Amino acid sequence: MTSGSRPTILTIGNHTQRSLWLPLSEHYRLAFLDNAFHAEAAGANVPDIIPLRDYATDDVVQDARARAMLAVTDLVNSIADGLAVDREVSDLHGVALAGWLAPALYEAWASSMGRISACAALHEKEGVAGVLVHEDVTPIGRVVSQWGNAVGIPTLHAPHANHFMRPGTKDIHCSATAKHLGVAGTYMRDWYSACGVSDDRMTVVGAPRWDHLVDEEKLPSRWLARNGLGVKDDTKFVLGFATTWYQLTTVWGVEPEAYLESCTDRVVAAAKELDAFLVVAMHPGESPDQENHYADKIKKAGLRGAVTRHHNEHTLRASDCLVVVGPSNVGVRASILGTPVVELYTPGARYPDYGPPGTWGDDLIPLIRQAVADGPKKDFSEAMCCGLDGKGTERTVDWVRSLCQ
Repeated sequence: MTSGSRPTILTIGNHTQRSLWLPLSEHYRLAFLDNAFHAEAAGANVPDIIPLRDYATDDVVQDARARAMLAVTDLVNSIADGLAVDREVSDLHGVALAGWLAPALYEAWASSMGRISACAALHEKEGVAGVLVHEDVTPIGRVVSQWGNAVGIPTLHAPHANHFMRPGTKDIHCSATAKHLGVAGTYMRDWYSACGVSDDRMTVVGAPRWDHLVDEEKLPSRWLARNGLGVKDDTKFVLGFATTWYQLTTVWGVEPEAYLESCTDRVVAAAKELDAFLVVAMHPGESPDQENHYADKIKKAGLRGAVTRHHNEHTLRASDCLVVVGPSNVGVRASILGTPVVELYTPGARYPDYGPPGTWGDDLIPLIRQAVADGPKKDFSEAMCCGLDGKGTERTVDWVRSLCQ
C-alpha cells in the first residue's frame, strides 16, 4: 500500500453498487475496472479514485495479446490432434471448430489476461486490500475474483439480484467464485446455500441499491408519479408493465422474441378490458427503438398510456398493479413499495410460492384483480431484502471493512 494512503479496493463498478461508492471512499481508495463507471464516480465527486486503465500500459496489452495467441495456438494444435466437442456436429470438431472457437477465445483471453496483468500491476504498487464485485460469473467478474483468490486477496460478492431459477442446476448463476457473499436477505442466503455455498461464507447485509425505497423523502408521491407520467385525474386504474429481455444462460425451449411479444399483447388486452392507463417500464437492455414499438401498440389498442426506460419508481408508485415478465427484480422493488405484483411466467425461473401470484396468461385479469384485493406481500419483501430498514449500505460497508484491512 502506498505510504499514507487508504487501502485500495478493486471493483468493477456497476450502477447497482453506486450507493456504496461514497461511503466506501471514507475508508478506501476505489479502483474501477470499468472505465464508464470510473467516469461516473468521478462525476459524483467520489474522491481519490483509480482507473485501472492507467495500469493497462502498451507493454501490458501487447504481452496479454502474445500470451493469448500462444494459448490459442495450443488449442488449435489440440484440435488438430483430434480434440472434439461433438463429432456428430460439424461445427464442433476439426477445422470448423477451430475456425470459430480460436478467434472467439483469443478475444476473451486477451481481454482477461490484460485485465489481470493490470490488476497485478495495481496490486504491486498500491497493495489491493480486497476485490468487490456485483457478479462473479461473467468473464470480467469471474476472472477478477479468480485472480483475487489466487493471490490471497479477499474476494467479496454483493449480488446485484435475487436469482429465481432452481438452485444447484448447471446455470452459470448457480456457481460462486468469490470467497465471501454479502447477501440481500434470507431468500438469497438459502438459494446460495442450496447451490452448495457454506454458511460461513455468507453474511446477510440487505440490498444497498434498495435502501431508498423505504425513505419517503427520496420517492415521488403517488400524485407526482402519476402526474409525471401523464395520468389524468379521472383515471380509475393504472396498470404497470415491466418488460424484460432474455439471457442465453438457460435453454428456454421457446422463441424468446415471440414469447415476449405475446406477453405484451396479453397485457395490452388486459389494460383494455380493465379500462386502464398502461405504463410500460422498459428493461434498459432492450433495443434503442423499442419505445416506439410499445407506444404503437398502446395507440392501436385505443389506450392511454406512457412508455419509459427510466423512472422506475414513478412507474411503481403510480401503478395500482404491476405485471412483470418472469420473476423480475423490478417486481421485488414494487413489492417493497407496496404495489401488488402479478408474474407472467417464463420458462426456467419463478418467484417462490410465497411471492406474487403468476400465470401463463389465460387468467391474467382475474389475478390482477385478486392481487389488488390481497395487497402487497410483506413476507416476500422481507425475504428479498433484509430488514426493510434502509440500512443495507451501512451493513455492507461494515461487512467490507471486516474483511478488507
